[in-house]
Amino acid sequence: MSGSIPHIPSEVQRKPLQRDRLRPAFSMIDLLVSLAVIAVLVAFMLPTLAMAHEAANRIKCASNLRQVGVGLQMFVFDNRSRLPSTTFIDPNQPTDHEIHETVHLRLSADMIQQRSGNTTARRSTSTRPMTLDRWDGLGWIYERDYISDPRVFYCPSHEGAHDYERYLPQWQGAPGAIVGNYQYRIPDGQLLFAQITPEKTLVADAMRSQEEYNHGTGNNMLKADMSVLWFDDRAGLIFAALAADPDAPGAAQGVAFAWSLMDSTNPGAPGSPSNPNANNSNGVFGS
Repeated sequence: MSGSIPHIPSEVQRKPLQRDRLRPAFSMIDLLVSLAVIAVLVAFMLPTLAMAHEAANRIKCASNLRQVGVGLQMFVFDNRSRLPSTTFIDPNQPTDHEIHETVHLRLSADMIQQRSGNTTARRSTSTRPMTLDRWDGLGWIYERDYISDPRVFYCPSHEGAHDYERYLPQWQGAPGAIVGNYQYRIPDGQLLFAQITPEKTLVADAMRSQEEYNHGTGNNMLKADMSVLWFDDRAGLIFAALAADPDAPGAAQGVAFAWSLMDSTNPGAPGSPSNPNANNSNGVFGS
């Protein structure tokens, strides 16, 4: 009959559906290959990302040292050109065996009693709540309010046990010792800043033990002229000299060796100071 719709066999009607079912899809092998390629790319990128992260941490660490330098400047101006004292360095015996302990910012009452042999620890003169603990070294610039943020005393690259979070209760008022991530120094036992030569290093990344060596390949250091420089230690000279245990007999000698390296004024010497940090600021103390 004219105009009627021709009959289409059911087999023909089903062919498009069959073609849909035959479309190619990802197999398990394709998925595994894709994952392997991604893993390889990530493996190539990780070292670069780690280097970028460490570079950013190094800049932040240098910024911390500049703030410490400003605090030291104000302390010196207010104290007749004298640097903060520390119980771990005797000006009459600057090669004291405890120079590696100058990472301490505050001593606990027990530490003070053990060191002094007294039955009663001396109270702090801080304007903060009175405790039996006592500030020490760089801790004095916090106690005198020259630095208000305690996180300045902690290097972002530190991976040891002495990070800011560990001592947060003590910073908030709880009793007890406080340890930071920067090593303090009184060069040659000379508390009078006006008599310290500019190339001497006053503060650097912690070196009390290998675990506390923040960057691994060098140190940020605050010089006596208030410049912040980077000491390149890719040869591992400082790390090899540091003790694995801060209580080891040779811990102080390792720190003394590191100070001598960082005081070097020979630009051709291995591990000589350099300054790749952008925006470095220099300053000079007044007498």
